Amino acid sequence: MAKKVIRYISAITGQYVTKDFAKKHPDITVGMKVKSSSTRKQK
Repeated sequence: MAKKVIRYISAITGQYVTKDFAKKHPDITVGMKVKSSSTRKQK
């Protein structure tokens, strides 16, 4: 089973941001659950 990780993205720039930044600016960040990169299949 794949492990889910929460990644935070800035709603203004679309770039990934740190968890600390997301906590300080909750009105401009979005949290998304994504599969962990270690469990993704390699092509």
